[in-house]
Amino acid sequence: MQTEPTVGDMSITDEHGVVSNRSTFQDVAIKLMEFPNGAVLIHNPKTDQIDGVITIRELLSVCAENKAPSKVKAKDRMKSNIIEMPRSLALSEALDELGRLQPDAIVIRDEGGQFCGYFSPDDYREAVRRLETHKVMLAQLERSRSGIADAKEGGDDSDDGGGDGDLLSTLLGGFEDDDDDDDFGEATMSL
Repeated sequence: MQTEPTVGDMSITDEHGVVSNRSTFQDVAIKLMEFPNGAVLIHNPKTDQIDGVITIRELLSVCAENKAPSKVKAKDRMKSNIIEMPRSLALSEALDELGRLQPDAIVIRDEGGQFCGYFSPDDYREAVRRLETHKVMLAQLERSRSGIADAKEGGDDSDDGGGDGDLLSTLLGGFEDDDDDDDFGEATMSL
C-alpha cells in the first residue's frame, strides 16, 4: 500500500527567515523583504527554541502606530502560539491537529529534534490538495486491485492452466491479438 505523504514532503525550508529574539522590527523588515508573503520566526538562543512568529501584518501594525521599527523589539510583538511537529508526521494527522489547535506558526523538527522548517499557510493549502490526491489514488488503486482479483478468480476456472492471459487482458483493457498484426508486420518489413 502506498504510504501517506508526510509533513516533511512539503516545501518547509522556504517562506521563512529566522532572527534572534533580541532583534528589532527593523531586522524583521529586512528579513521579510526576502519573502513578503512568508514569516519571520523568532529564535531564542538560550533555549534554542522558536518562541514566536512575525508576519507582514505585525510589521504593518507597528508602523501604523507610528512607532520606529528600530526601537520595537520583535519579542514584544510576536505571536507566540507555536506548535512543533515531527517531519515524519502523516499529513492527515498534521491537518487534524492544525484544525484543532489553530496555531500562529508550525515549526517542523527532524528525528533528532533539530529545527528543519516552517509549515506555512501555502504549505497547508498544498497539503490539503496533496492529501486529497493521495486519497483519490488509493481509491483508484483499490478499485484496480479489486478488479484484478475478480478477474483472476473468474480466470482460475479456465482450462488454459494459469489464467495469466486473462489477467493480462484485464490489465490491458481486454485487447486481443489480431491476425492482422502479422500482415502489418509484413507490410512494414517490405517498406
